[in-house]
Amino acid sequence: MSRETSAKRVYSPDAEANFKLKSWPVTQEEIMKALKTPANLSDEITLSHSPQLLQTLHSGAPMSCMVHFRASTGDVFTGASKNRQLYVWTLNNKNSLLTEIEPMQKLKAPGEITCMVFIPKCRTYVGYSTDKTLRVMMDPVTGCEDIAYLIINHVITCLAYNKDKNEIVAGGKGFLESYPVEGIEDVKDLKVDTRNKQIMVLSSNGINVVNYNTGQHTHILVNRHSGVLTW
Repeated sequence: MSRETSAKRVYSPDAEANFKLKSWPVTQEEIMKALKTPANLSDEITLSHSPQLLQTLHSGAPMSCMVHFRASTGDVFTGASKNRQLYVWTLNNKNSLLTEIEPMQKLKAPGEITCMVFIPKCRTYVGYSTDKTLRVMMDPVTGCEDIAYLIINHVITCLAYNKDKNEIVAGGKGFLESYPVEGIEDVKDLKVDTRNKQIMVLSSNGINVVNYNTGQHTHILVNRHSGVLTW
């Protein structure tokens, strides 16, 4: 085959451009143009664009878990790391882009949190730490303060919030259990158990057991009856 008739590989700049992500303003303009153009099918439209990277959140340590919720200040992302730190980023939806409006907050966690959820109704986090403790923490405005905890005797691997039943669902190896989310309860009576070094606190929703030497909330006996509990 002569040199004049041999096939040649032609360089195409358009082919290389297809492997690059387009900027969001260019993508936005093309989407608006596609939406304004009458299509053959009125019930669907296909856009040949890959997911666009809007923001990157950097932390000082590997994350064990992360939760997201929306607040008046914007979208709040909270991550827990193995070095007992909580990292909080607040992003605001501005001009159709996620823009970081606050510097990253670095807060001290009450333990090494491995999984957690956020309860919008109470504005609190519920997280499980490696010391087999289920912890309730306030939102970032108050510094994620640890306000309550419950010691359990098994390892939790995941948590979810069931809004319909207002309860925390916990899963682990071979079990699935739920914890109701309750408000402030009135203490109706107390019993001191000196043999086991604990105080039993009676309320309408159940009996809470507290170790009076350590101050730890060790057990909760939920009232599953229709009436109010009495001793």
